[in-house]
Amino acid sequence: YTGETTKSTATVDGENLKFKWNATAGDILGANNVITYAAPTCVPGVNEISCTVNADNKSETKTINITVF
Repeated sequence: YTGETTKSTATVDGENLKFKWNATAGDILGANNVITYAAPTCVPGVNEISCTVNADNKSETKTINITVF
């Protein structure tokens, strides 16, 4: 629901991992592989959260959709 929070975890194997999180609306709180997503207070709808993980010369991005009511 608008204004509420939920945790999200990126499960990745490897060393020297760097995480970059993005959201189309709302806020990403925290860093590394576990973050808290704070839904926007006035913008219900479908929001995308993506996490890009970099390790050595490789990177991979995964995106999920969260519906905010």
